[in-house]
Amino acid sequence: MAVEEYEIHPAANIFPMMPAAELQELADDIRVNGQREPIVYFQGKLLDGRNRVEACAIAGVEPDACEIDEEDIAGNKFDAVAYVLSTNLHRRHLDESQRAMIGLEVEKYHATLAKERQREAGGDRRAKALVALLPPAPEKGRSRDKAAAAVGVSPRLVSFAKRVAQDGAPELAAAVSSGKVSVSVAAKLAKAVPDKERQAEAVIEALACNTHKQADAVLNRAVSGAAYQTRMSEKPTTKADSSPTPARLGEQHKLVDKEREDREIAEAVRLLCQVGNQIASLRDNGLLYGSRLRAAMHGDDLLRLAYDKLPEVMEFCKIVARMGRGEQ
Repeated sequence: MAVEEYEIHPAANIFPMMPAAELQELADDIRVNGQREPIVYFQGKLLDGRNRVEACAIAGVEPDACEIDEEDIAGNKFDAVAYVLSTNLHRRHLDESQRAMIGLEVEKYHATLAKERQREAGGDRRAKALVALLPPAPEKGRSRDKAAAAVGVSPRLVSFAKRVAQDGAPELAAAVSSGKVSVSVAAKLAKAVPDKERQAEAVIEALACNTHKQADAVLNRAVSGAAYQTRMSEKPTTKADSSPTPARLGEQHKLVDKEREDREIAEAVRLLCQVGNQIASLRDNGLLYGSRLRAAMHGDDLLRLAYDKLPEVMEFCKIVARMGRGEQ
């Protein structure tokens, strides 16, 4: 009989089911070595052993079972959540991100029980009057802290798990629960990338990686890309400015004038450097002597003047060039 046909205790759902490959391995082991641990019932509901039930069904074996009797536990009321945690946390090799996701389920389970108790007392006027006299309910963070302590992680990681569950794609939550990516990185992705389809695409790429670190790096790149797109979309543009005012128009005109002045200076520097280089080349090649000199300077007053003041022109060209480059 498959696990879907059993009545499941809510506390049993705190832990996720095994992946198909691990279930098959468990089924093969049961087929060869038998079922080592029985199925556990509490109050007529399956509390522990959903994976064993499924593996026995695959192996074609009738599962062994036992019932926990609340009256047999002397002195203390049986805590179904504590039992499930104690038997599964040590049985499974889970990292802190996986335990954080389980801590979230513990918190949700206790919240559900609290709502049921409130609903049961809702029709009793005397109960309502007594509740009104009670001190304020503890802050929400306290239940988170208790759940975190129960699974051995920090409360912050449980908060990350809550963000993944609320804002993340199902693929993202499954990747954390299976130990493929870190809950902190997954929470950043859920916050930075609201589109769950894009989250799922990043998860698919991450799952193709060989290591946990590489998978986290893929999600971090998706977060960085989303942050960059956000900054670019929020960057103010000229069209987004208010209607032009005289002061703003004056600033725009100054900007245009400055750009035109910069272009003119750059062109002057280019021409001066070109003239200086031409004169220096003529001089170095022995072309500024005798008839060639007269021919070179004939009808060119600028060239004649530049030749007469060659050292000063070259130095001036160097100074202007440095000024054009913003040097002192």
